[in-house]
Amino acid sequence: MLLGRVLAFTGRASLPAMLAFAAVGAVVWDSAGYELGRRFSEPMRASRAGQRIGPERRDDTEQYVRRRGGRAVFLGRFVGVLRAKVPFVAGAGRMPYRSFLPSNAPGAVIWAPGFVYHGPGGDRRGRSGPGAARASACPASPDPGSSSARRSRSHARVNSTLAATSVGQCMPR
Repeated sequence: MLLGRVLAFTGRASLPAMLAFAAVGAVVWDSAGYELGRRFSEPMRASRAGQRIGPERRDDTEQYVRRRGGRAVFLGRFVGVLRAKVPFVAGAGRMPYRSFLPSNAPGAVIWAPGFVYHGPGGDRRGRSGPGAARASACPASPDPGSSSARRSRSHARVNSTLAATSVGQCMPR
């Protein structure tokens, strides 16, 4: 997604193509999560992680997705914590794929442009480039015009070695 966004906004790839790839990729990825839930939910129940979650919580979650059906799948797309978990839970709860896909695909089509336009690779003002990519890919990074950014510039010498590392790119300065 990051590469597609940067390529589209630097003119090296078609923006409509990147939007289509993002939507198709989201549907395919969620379909894979659904299938993993169908196939591996039983072995996971017996695992240490499955024991930590507990049968009550797991059953409540599966019942919620079963009861809400497509609405849970559609809305789960837009909540970061749920985005990766809902497809697995839908598969584990034996939600029919013919119900899962029609709920998942429209959510992916709506979600993809928001991710491509405002996600990693550029800032909210439509600028692209290394600084903009860092600013949007790292939620902790300050806006270049903010007072924390001005403080950051005054402490740049102290943080110069940290900034050279890939982890340092997302660290507030």
